[in-house]
Amino acid sequence: MMRSPFEPIVRVGLCENEAFGLNPVGSFQINASENQITYTPLSHDSHMEVSGMTIGRCFHWQSRCTLRYNGVFMFSKDENGNSRLVNLIKAEEYLKSVISSEMNPDAPSEYLKAHAIISRSWLMRILHHTSMLPSLNSKTPQGLISYTQNDAHSFFDVCADDHCQRYQGIDPINDQACMAVRDTHSLILVDTDGRIADTRFSKCCGGTTELFSTAWNDIDFSYLPAKDDPYCDPSILSAEEKTALHKCLKDYDASTSYYRWQTHIDSALIRQNVISLYGEDPGEILALYPLLTGPSGRIREIHIEGSLCSCNIGKELMIRKILSHTHLLSSAFTIHPDAGGFTLRGKGWGHGVGLCQTGAAVMALRGYTCNEILEFYYPGTRIISYYD
Repeated sequence: MMRSPFEPIVRVGLCENEAFGLNPVGSFQINASENQITYTPLSHDSHMEVSGMTIGRCFHWQSRCTLRYNGVFMFSKDENGNSRLVNLIKAEEYLKSVISSEMNPDAPSEYLKAHAIISRSWLMRILHHTSMLPSLNSKTPQGLISYTQNDAHSFFDVCADDHCQRYQGIDPINDQACMAVRDTHSLILVDTDGRIADTRFSKCCGGTTELFSTAWNDIDFSYLPAKDDPYCDPSILSAEEKTALHKCLKDYDASTSYYRWQTHIDSALIRQNVISLYGEDPGEILALYPLLTGPSGRIREIHIEGSLCSCNIGKELMIRKILSHTHLLSSAFTIHPDAGGFTLRGKGWGHGVGLCQTGAAVMALRGYTCNEILEFYYPGTRIISYYD
């Protein structure tokens, strides 16, 4: 792997085909052409207020808010009328916001440093097209297998929300987050062959991490094993640890019960979602049952039996969409028929691959170092410096 001589610039997609407002605060140079306007800050304290930003898109905490950002801004429209607002910012500045947006930046410093390294690794893998994997949306008479990789973004490198990494501007950043990024400057994880590691992470694995192939392409990585994770289990925590962990989470994350959860899904909603996402009317929903599961219990492919037709749906995220108004917390659930539909009893929040943010925060609270956290979740990887 070639080491990069320069800190990269990241193109972050803030809005695409959505209404938003811009309020430049401070001094900016504005350059305009027929299809593009660029705002370049002229002082270090100049920033942009962007109103109408969507966070938590399609999840239960979705909201629109006004956020403040540093860097250069480009608003453009193409010949088809598609519009987008892109923020250009140096990688290390981007990471300060990411680790402050993914978790509360008052989290333990060793946790923040570990998150800075994996967020940087994931970003460098994308920017340098290292072993990029394609998305899939395959509809057949038997069903639908769908998952999204980062090739979904054509005009920017990453989006600003949970599909990529949360990037909520400068307001969440504090001195501790800045120190974590500074102390890990340019550090990334690589595998045994020196390739940038695919450092996925999720909010809570539910007690067992998951294989890559359960959620995405039909491959697995030795450094992303399915393994027991005792650290995200709230029953092992003292009262003081529970309080400290709660303070590590963003407000909308802390309000969710996710290690173990239960929800009801109406048959009528499943039918509606199958029509919308698969394009066929299954009729009355008669049964649901897993076809393939991963080691954590996450369902990789599910069978939906209807009175008019049946279909198989995968992978992990598509299952979460088809059985919810928005997204289920995870696809690790058992199915229990009840009046009008099904009760789903589940565990964890997210795909469960790689680092469990809840477990890693608990490890840091218990005195584990950044390196020990990374070795637990990405065994066999090593840390290198990637740019000056």
